[in-house]
Amino acid sequence: MLPTVVTSRSASQPFTLEDWWAHQPKVRAENAGRANCATVDVASVTAGMPVDSPEFEAAMADVGFGATVVCGPPPEEPDEGDENRSYRAGFELESFHCLRAVGDQWGSRDEIFWSVGARSDNDNGTVYTSPEFGKMEEGKTQPFPPGATIFSGPTSNAVVVNVLVWEVDGSPGAWYSAVKNAMRAWLDKPLWMDLLGIAMGFVPLPGNTLAVDIAIELAQLFVDIIGMIRNENDLSCERIIVFDRNALMSLYHRKNDTWTFNGDGWHSLRVKYIGDRPLFPAGAIDYVTVDSPTSAVSTPISLGWRSAAPPALCSAGGKLHCLYIRPRDHAVMWAVNSDGLWTRPVRVQSFPNSQYRPAMAVNVLGQLHAAIVDMNGQIVISTYSSRDDTWSETTPARNRLTDRAPALTTFPAFIYGPKLTLLNRQQNGSLGKSRRLDGVWMPEDGPASVNYWKTAHAPSIARFKDHLWLAWASEGGYLHIAYIENSLYANYHTVDAPHSVSFADGPALATHDDTLWLAVRGSAGKLHLHPRNQDGWDATNHKIVDVEAMLGEPTLASHAGQLYLAYRRP
Repeated sequence: MLPTVVTSRSASQPFTLEDWWAHQPKVRAENAGRANCATVDVASVTAGMPVDSPEFEAAMADVGFGATVVCGPPPEEPDEGDENRSYRAGFELESFHCLRAVGDQWGSRDEIFWSVGARSDNDNGTVYTSPEFGKMEEGKTQPFPPGATIFSGPTSNAVVVNVLVWEVDGSPGAWYSAVKNAMRAWLDKPLWMDLLGIAMGFVPLPGNTLAVDIAIELAQLFVDIIGMIRNENDLSCERIIVFDRNALMSLYHRKNDTWTFNGDGWHSLRVKYIGDRPLFPAGAIDYVTVDSPTSAVSTPISLGWRSAAPPALCSAGGKLHCLYIRPRDHAVMWAVNSDGLWTRPVRVQSFPNSQYRPAMAVNVLGQLHAAIVDMNGQIVISTYSSRDDTWSETTPARNRLTDRAPALTTFPAFIYGPKLTLLNRQQNGSLGKSRRLDGVWMPEDGPASVNYWKTAHAPSIARFKDHLWLAWASEGGYLHIAYIENSLYANYHTVDAPHSVSFADGPALATHDDTLWLAVRGSAGKLHLHPRNQDGWDATNHKIVDVEAMLGEPTLASHAGQLYLAYRRP
């Protein structure tokens, strides 16, 4: 059951955790060609795509088991700070549908039985065993009894579910106890959960499938163990499914999911999410500044406020405005820096609660505007009045729904003059750009459309040299840069990104001191600053800001002769 690299050692030479990590490159190379391993982008699931591809379902039929990791951007370390960021995650079985009946190896009964073990990073979880369901024929749908809860417990970063579907052929009662005991022992061993937590801290890049590699090894090992106690019952199929915090958030909104089990029989399992809204890490807001004359980067400055999302900064009327998300209730907070002094943060009463970084921009009249994503994903807009120091009631940007932070700027329209321009990731993963004309947000089509580009993270937008510049990161963290001129029949031009390394989050753009600046967060938490002049990227002035920046896109803003780079730290 164990590989010879383990069994060939003597009792005095244990196979250690360090040995296990050392063998991962070879294991991952072997798993690269296994179609029963799948890393699924939560964005595609949120957009309505199924969790399982036809290739994955076919591979399960060949080997009888599979492993799936459903994830968004990689999570950070467990939350730290004044508030407990744990929340209750929960799953309940609703029904299953028979697409192909099981065979009958032993010539007796053909009843279906489900066993499920599930746990989170914070809770050892439970073992659920279903009643036996009568002969399941093709096309039949069978509901589970009320209260078929497979997990309900405190969670921070991930939930792992191990589901087995059996063809029952008359095993004695002791067999069922053995199955439950085996699954209980599996749940009570925290080492593999720690390994998954480490793996999910990596960016899910092409070729970096560490989390699903670990999951498939767990599945294989459990299949081997179960085979030793199979008795007369046949294991039709097993799946291990891992959900990170982003995937749980998607389930919270979608409520239902369908998992396929294509083994001896072929069944689709309908599952309902019954947990609370997942809570994201809250980090302290820090920033550094880049001095224009010397290009020197300051030491980090902490604002002392904690935010559930990256902050937004914008210079308007000689003051630097900051918006961020208060962790305990997701209220949008606002503070202003005037002459080097910050005001006490206050909640903007007219803003909806949000879980994404807001965006701000100043229009041609000098008015400050903010774009907020409400808890349903709708982007709403508000205008700040310097006369009475208040924000207006919000108005929705028509048909602008998103699951990432938006971007906002002002750019001249060839005919209409300078107008607010909104860039966001649409729910299908593609970019969407709108311009406000006479108070109405109009999506841009034709040559100015950006809908054919896909982004995995929050995009960014800035005006530089009378061109509109866009930056975004596709799946795998690969940077893309494009710009469009201010002319009637202009098309987008793409330019090479300044860095070939992939990054964990979306980029940030800003114009400062006649230079376009690009900021990205590296996988190690370091921030990369890239300047671009008229001739191209200035590699000699590329800067690496060595800070422990948390998950989330950085923020850039030009103010009072300095470039501000804001981020969150644990």
